[in-house]
Amino acid sequence: MDGQVQVVLEHPGGQEMVSGTMGRGQYFGEIGLLNNKPRAATIRVTSEGEAALMAVDRQTFEQLLSDSEETQRAMALMTRQRSTINAVMRALAAPVSKGQMPRMDYEFHTFAPGETIFRADDVADCLYYIYSGAVEIVGAEDEVSPPLRLETGQYFGAEDLRAPDSKRTQTIRAAVDRAEPIRLVSIGREKFLHLVHDNQMIVDDIAAALRSHAVAEHKH
Repeated sequence: MDGQVQVVLEHPGGQEMVSGTMGRGQYFGEIGLLNNKPRAATIRVTSEGEAALMAVDRQTFEQLLSDSEETQRAMALMTRQRSTINAVMRALAAPVSKGQMPRMDYEFHTFAPGETIFRADDVADCLYYIYSGAVEIVGAEDEVSPPLRLETGQYFGAEDLRAPDSKRTQTIRAAVDRAEPIRLVSIGREKFLHLVHDNQMIVDDIAAALRSHAVAEHKH
Protein backbone atom coordinates (compact mmCIF):
# COMPACT_ATOMS: atom_id res chain seq x y z
CA MET A 1 0.00 0.00 0.00
CA ASP A 2 1.12 3.53 -0.83
CA GLY A 3 -0.83 6.46 0.62
CA GLN A 4 -3.03 6.42 3.71
CA VAL A 5 -6.32 4.78 4.68
CA GLN A 6 -8.47 5.02 7.78
CA VAL A 7 -9.91 2.08 9.74
CA VAL A 8 -13.51 2.99 10.61
CA LEU A 9 -15.56 1.09 13.19
CA GLU A 10 -19.34 1.34 13.35
CA HIS A 11 -21.45 0.91 16.47
CA PRO A 12 -24.87 -0.79 16.32
CA GLY A 13 -26.51 2.63 16.66
CA GLY A 14 -24.78 3.83 13.49
CA GLN A 15 -22.08 6.03 15.05
CA GLU A 16 -18.67 5.84 13.39
CA MET A 17 -15.21 6.17 14.91
CA VAL A 18 -11.82 6.13 13.21
CA SER A 19 -9.77 3.57 15.14
CA GLY A 20 -6.55 3.90 13.17
CA THR A 21 -4.67 5.13 10.12
CA MET A 22 -2.48 2.88 8.00
CA GLY A 23 0.19 3.89 5.53
CA ARG A 24 2.79 2.64 3.11
CA GLY A 25 3.84 -0.99 3.47
CA GLN A 26 0.97 -2.02 5.74
CA TYR A 27 -1.89 -4.38 4.97
CA PHE A 28 -5.53 -4.95 5.90
CA GLY A 29 -8.38 -7.37 5.17
CA GLU A 30 -6.75 -10.45 6.68
CA ILE A 31 -9.30 -10.88 9.49
CA GLY A 32 -12.18 -11.72 7.16
CA LEU A 33 -10.05 -14.15 5.14
CA LEU A 34 -8.64 -15.99 8.16
CA ASN A 35 -11.97 -16.20 9.99
CA ASN A 36 -14.12 -16.61 6.86
CA LYS A 37 -16.39 -13.81 8.10
CA PRO A 38 -17.65 -10.47 6.77
CA ARG A 39 -15.35 -7.45 7.03
CA ALA A 40 -14.84 -6.29 10.62
CA ALA A 41 -14.28 -2.62 9.72
CA THR A 42 -14.68 -0.11 6.92
CA ILE A 43 -11.48 1.03 5.18
CA ARG A 44 -11.59 4.54 3.73
CA VAL A 45 -8.92 6.52 1.86
CA THR A 46 -7.97 9.64 3.83
CA SER A 47 -8.68 13.13 2.53
CA GLU A 48 -4.93 13.75 2.12
CA GLY A 49 -4.81 12.12 -1.29
CA GLU A 50 -5.08 8.92 -3.30
CA ALA A 51 -3.90 5.49 -2.15
CA ALA A 52 -2.40 2.78 -4.36
CA LEU A 53 -3.21 -0.74 -3.17
CA MET A 54 -2.16 -4.24 -4.16
CA ALA A 55 -4.93 -6.83 -3.82
CA VAL A 56 -4.21 -10.47 -2.97
CA ASP A 57 -7.03 -12.94 -3.62
CA ARG A 58 -7.99 -15.63 -1.10
CA GLN A 59 -6.22 -18.46 -2.92
CA THR A 60 -2.92 -16.57 -3.12
CA PHE A 61 -3.26 -15.44 0.50
CA GLU A 62 -3.79 -19.00 1.71
CA GLN A 63 -0.83 -20.18 -0.37
CA LEU A 64 1.43 -17.55 1.20
CA LEU A 65 0.42 -18.75 4.65
CA SER A 66 0.94 -22.41 3.83
CA ASP A 67 4.43 -21.70 2.48
CA SER A 68 5.73 -20.06 5.67
CA GLU A 69 5.12 -20.94 9.33
CA GLU A 70 6.67 -17.63 10.36
CA THR A 71 4.17 -15.75 8.19
CA GLN A 72 1.36 -17.79 9.73
CA ARG A 73 2.43 -16.91 13.26
CA ALA A 74 2.90 -13.22 12.48
CA MET A 75 -0.46 -13.02 10.72
CA ALA A 76 -2.24 -14.89 13.52
CA LEU A 77 -0.82 -12.49 16.13
CA MET A 78 -1.75 -9.42 14.10
CA THR A 79 -5.27 -10.75 13.51
CA ARG A 80 -5.84 -11.52 17.21
CA GLN A 81 -4.60 -8.09 18.26
CA ARG A 82 -6.62 -6.22 15.65
CA SER A 83 -9.78 -8.17 16.53
CA THR A 84 -9.23 -7.52 20.22
CA ILE A 85 -8.49 -3.82 19.86
CA ASN A 86 -11.57 -3.43 17.65
CA ALA A 87 -13.64 -4.86 20.51
CA VAL A 88 -11.88 -2.62 23.04
CA MET A 89 -12.33 0.58 21.03
CA ARG A 90 -16.00 -0.20 20.37
CA ALA A 91 -16.54 -0.72 24.09
CA LEU A 92 -14.70 2.48 25.00
CA ALA A 93 -16.62 4.70 22.60
CA ALA A 94 -20.01 3.04 22.81
CA PRO A 95 -22.87 5.41 23.71
CA VAL A 96 -23.89 5.25 27.36
CA SER A 97 -27.53 5.24 26.31
CA LYS A 98 -29.57 6.16 23.30
CA GLY A 99 -29.21 9.81 22.37
CA GLN A 100 -26.09 10.44 24.47
CA MET A 101 -22.59 11.18 23.20
CA PRO A 102 -20.08 8.29 23.17
CA ARG A 103 -17.78 7.82 26.15
CA MET A 104 -14.15 8.73 25.41
CA ASP A 105 -12.16 6.80 28.00
CA TYR A 106 -8.87 7.15 26.15
CA GLU A 107 -6.33 9.78 25.14
CA PHE A 108 -4.33 10.48 21.98
CA HIS A 109 -0.56 11.00 22.09
CA THR A 110 1.96 11.98 19.41
CA PHE A 111 5.64 10.97 19.42
CA ALA A 112 8.41 11.99 17.03
CA PRO A 113 10.39 9.24 15.23
CA GLY A 114 12.90 7.77 17.67
CA GLU A 115 11.30 9.39 20.74
CA THR A 116 11.02 7.18 23.81
CA ILE A 117 7.45 6.34 24.85
CA PHE A 118 8.43 4.74 28.15
CA ARG A 119 11.51 3.12 29.67
CA ALA A 120 11.99 -0.06 31.65
CA ASP A 121 11.22 0.58 35.35
CA ASP A 122 8.85 3.49 34.62
CA VAL A 123 5.52 3.25 36.43
CA ALA A 124 3.00 1.30 34.31
CA ASP A 125 -0.28 3.21 34.28
CA CYS A 126 -1.83 2.50 30.87
CA LEU A 127 -1.93 0.37 27.74
CA TYR A 128 -1.00 1.90 24.38
CA TYR A 129 -2.70 1.14 21.07
CA ILE A 130 -0.91 2.12 17.85
CA TYR A 131 -3.30 4.41 15.98
CA SER A 132 -0.80 5.13 13.18
CA GLY A 133 2.88 4.38 12.68
CA ALA A 134 5.13 1.83 14.36
CA VAL A 135 7.07 1.30 17.58
CA GLU A 136 10.22 -0.62 18.46
CA ILE A 137 11.00 -2.68 21.55
CA VAL A 138 14.50 -1.57 22.48
CA GLY A 139 16.99 -4.13 23.77
CA ALA A 140 20.32 -3.69 25.52
CA GLU A 141 22.76 -1.07 24.16
CA ASP A 142 25.18 -3.77 23.01
CA GLU A 143 22.49 -5.80 21.23
CA VAL A 144 23.19 -6.15 17.50
CA SER A 145 19.87 -7.66 16.39
CA PRO A 146 17.26 -5.26 14.98
CA PRO A 147 14.60 -4.26 17.55
CA LEU A 148 11.26 -6.03 17.64
CA ARG A 149 8.58 -3.99 15.90
CA LEU A 150 4.85 -3.42 16.30
CA GLU A 151 2.64 -1.71 13.71
CA THR A 152 -0.71 0.07 13.40
CA GLY A 153 -3.53 -1.96 14.97
CA GLN A 154 -1.34 -3.60 17.60
CA TYR A 155 -0.96 -2.67 21.25
CA PHE A 156 1.65 -2.89 23.99
CA GLY A 157 2.08 -2.38 27.72
CA ALA A 158 -0.82 -4.60 28.84
CA GLU A 159 1.51 -7.14 30.45
CA ASP A 160 2.76 -4.47 32.89
CA LEU A 161 -0.64 -3.61 34.39
CA ARG A 162 -1.01 -6.46 36.90
CA ALA A 163 -0.78 -4.31 40.03
CA PRO A 164 -1.10 -0.57 40.85
CA ASP A 165 2.64 -0.29 41.53
CA SER A 166 3.77 -2.33 38.52
CA LYS A 167 6.79 -1.12 36.55
CA ARG A 168 7.52 -1.29 32.83
CA THR A 169 9.61 -4.30 31.85
CA GLN A 170 10.75 -2.96 28.46
CA THR A 171 11.77 0.26 26.77
CA ILE A 172 9.56 1.27 23.82
CA ARG A 173 10.28 4.02 21.30
CA ALA A 174 8.65 5.38 18.17
CA ALA A 175 10.17 3.73 15.09
CA VAL A 176 13.24 5.64 13.95
CA ASP A 177 12.72 5.04 10.23
CA ARG A 178 9.34 6.80 9.91
CA ALA A 179 9.14 10.29 8.43
CA GLU A 180 5.89 11.14 10.21
CA PRO A 181 5.17 11.22 13.97
CA ILE A 182 3.51 8.18 15.50
CA ARG A 183 0.05 8.49 17.06
CA LEU A 184 -0.93 6.34 20.02
CA VAL A 185 -4.10 5.87 22.02
CA SER A 186 -3.66 5.25 25.76
CA ILE A 187 -6.21 3.41 27.90
CA GLY A 188 -5.82 3.85 31.66
CA ARG A 189 -5.04 0.87 33.87
CA GLU A 190 -8.35 0.76 35.77
CA LYS A 191 -10.46 1.08 32.63
CA PHE A 192 -8.44 -1.56 30.82
CA LEU A 193 -8.66 -4.03 33.72
CA HIS A 194 -12.42 -3.48 33.76
CA LEU A 195 -12.58 -4.35 30.06
CA VAL A 196 -10.39 -7.41 30.62
CA HIS A 197 -12.71 -8.58 33.38
CA ASP A 198 -15.66 -8.36 31.00
CA ASN A 199 -14.03 -9.94 27.94
CA GLN A 200 -12.23 -13.30 27.94
CA MET A 201 -11.02 -12.69 24.37
CA ILE A 202 -8.83 -9.85 25.64
CA VAL A 203 -7.34 -12.10 28.36
CA ASP A 204 -6.59 -14.83 25.81
CA ASP A 205 -5.07 -12.32 23.40
CA ILE A 206 -2.73 -10.84 26.02
CA ALA A 207 -1.54 -14.34 26.91
CA ALA A 208 -0.90 -15.11 23.22
CA ALA A 209 0.96 -11.82 22.75
CA LEU A 210 3.18 -12.52 25.76
CA ARG A 211 4.06 -15.95 24.40
CA SER A 212 4.82 -14.51 20.96
CA HIS A 213 7.06 -11.74 22.40
CA ALA A 214 8.89 -14.30 24.54
CA VAL A 215 9.61 -16.48 21.50
CA ALA A 216 10.75 -13.50 19.42
CA GLU A 217 13.05 -12.21 22.18
CA HIS A 218 14.55 -15.68 22.60
CA LYS A 219 15.39 -15.76 18.88
CA HIS A 220 17.11 -12.37 19.21
